[in-house]
Amino acid sequence: MSMDADKLSAISGLAKHMAKKRPRAAYLAGLWSDSLKVDLLSLNSDATSQELDFQWKYPAIWRAPSWSWPAIDSNVVSPYSGYYYRRDEERRSSIVDNYFTINNVRSYPATSDSTGRVGMASITITGRLFPSTLSAPTGDPCPA
Repeated sequence: MSMDADKLSAISGLAKHMAKKRPRAAYLAGLWSDSLKVDLLSLNSDATSQELDFQWKYPAIWRAPSWSWPAIDSNVVSPYSGYYYRRDEERRSSIVDNYFTINNVRSYPATSDSTGRVGMASITITGRLFPSTLSAPTGDPCPA
């Protein structure tokens, strides 16, 4: 793509085709309402490495909300991929339901194309907090 803003416009035809297969789902800045909870668990593939110094790759201009994959210029690992989803886990949706709730989500197109560029979007989520600790190794990670 020659312009950062064209990412969603470029896949608009595919999104329109998917909309026919998902008639009860709303299209929300590259994601779908009927799978939104799981879709929100997508990862920036750069962040899946063991390196703690990766850089988020954002476009020069805003094109999508931070909770949607088009917001970054990186590959995205889907929750349905083999990377971190075990296919034998049948209770995935019920487990996700126990940890957070989507209270409100809105996505407004920038043009008359409902599957094209996003003009504005928002999401409100509530969920549980858990005590945790993030620690990084000290010293040279690759000793000679």
